[in-house]
Amino acid sequence: MQCPMCQYPFIAIGRPCGSCGYVCEGCFVTTAVCECADLSDDCHALSVLRGFRDSYMMETADRVEQVEEYYRIAPLLVERINENKDCDEIYNHLRNSFILPAVKAVEDGENERAETTYKNMMSWLKKRLN
Repeated sequence: MQCPMCQYPFIAIGRPCGSCGYVCEGCFVTTAVCECADLSDDCHALSVLRGFRDSYMMETADRVEQVEEYYRIAPLLVERINENKDCDEIYNHLRNSFILPAVKAVEDGENERAETTYKNMMSWLKKRLN
């Protein structure tokens, strides 16, 4: 996975980039959604989705590419959401329509459904924020 800040060819979640020192914690949108709901950084939803990212999403080159794209664009998406006067409404919609269903899918062992839910969330965000 590339560093989202300097494009260094490899960065591990939670570890500093070997080039610029950036520490990628991941789950930018989900973290913002959970913060809006006054949930902690180690809440159930974040823990489940981080585990999903670190296991299932790292199993194929296509899924790794999806995660890399997410790291490239998610900080900008969160910034754009926060610029909206209705940012709480957006975060609540994301939580109810995408985050919680993805968590449920992972818990049910339906990883493909969780991945599809993630893709749908990203499509919705791109359309909503452009």
